[in-house]
Amino acid sequence: MSQHVTDWLAAYHDGELHGARLFQVETHLLECPTCQSELEALKALSTALQKNPVMPARTPPARFVAQVRLRTRPPSPPTLLWRVWLFVPLSVLGIGAFLQAALMVSSLVLIALRLFGDGDALAPQFGLFPAFPILGAAQLFVLDGVLTVGLATLLWGWLAGWWAARSRQNRLAGETSG
Repeated sequence: MSQHVTDWLAAYHDGELHGARLFQVETHLLECPTCQSELEALKALSTALQKNPVMPARTPPARFVAQVRLRTRPPSPPTLLWRVWLFVPLSVLGIGAFLQAALMVSSLVLIALRLFGDGDALAPQFGLFPAFPILGAAQLFVLDGVLTVGLATLLWGWLAGWWAARSRQNRLAGETSG
């Protein structure tokens, strides 16, 4: 008995063999029950596959391109409100820097008056508010700390709002594409 021809059985079943290879497979099938049963199994599989419904037609290219464009469309341009919202932290930082610079200059002037002049005599002219006399360096330091904490709170609040809006926008974009 010659070598099994199982590698050629599918081509034989589909009618793709010719010449010497066809003759070799047919003569082998006459004398080998193993290859005969393999060929029968291949025929049964082919019959079962033909009984199943036909696969649906492929998606036309135009529809495929439209579906891809829908899923990969660029994000919509930001609105004017969104652009203004992005400048909020810069505004807060600018205002904070100005106020801290003003407090620092006030502290330096106060320290200079205390060191080089009679600060008590000049107190009414340099008061921050008309009702209060000039603040001491310690009070200005506390005011600077309160200002810093307030600005940090505003910036963290802005960041939390931005993060929530961005997450919601990403979640909505994910729901529309999926």
